[in-house]
Amino acid sequence: NRDEIICELKKLGFKYITLDLEGYRKGSLR
Repeated sequence: NRDEIICELKKLGFKYITLDLEGYRKGSLR
């Protein structure tokens, strides 16, 4: 149970990090 939660949190965190990086790249291109 706990491992599943940690796995989900890591997935969510990774999604947010990738989104931030994408937004940062787009912002720096302007």
